Amino acid sequence: GLLAVIMFGGVITTLGVMFYYLIRHTDSGSLVTVAKELVHDLEGETQYWPIRLLMKIKFVMKRDFFAFFFMFLCLINQLEWILVLTALGANFTWIVLVTVKREFATQKAPLLQEE
Repeated sequence: GLLAVIMFGGVITTLGVMFYYLIRHTDSGSLVTVAKELVHDLEGETQYWPIRLLMKIKFVMKRDFFAFFFMFLCLINQLEWILVLTALGANFTWIVLVTVKREFATQKAPLLQEE
């Protein structure tokens, strides 16, 4: 129902934000680049508690972690939590990306810059 719509909306928005960033601000085609640059940008920011928390749980962004965690949820018969956590995570991701990467609207892509 509604939770599935929220989840798919979050996933589509997150992918849209990531692809927009890749096209406009990098010369890479890998979504891993966005995650690495996000972690790099946040490493010096220790004054805000949400950023400190995000840096402590950055391992959650790894594919190995959530594959194992979702398998664990399946084994304990908690399939509904996959939908809930995916909806929260996808929407949280695009909000963090847009908040941290404020240069979305100001910089041009390396490939689009005149030499």
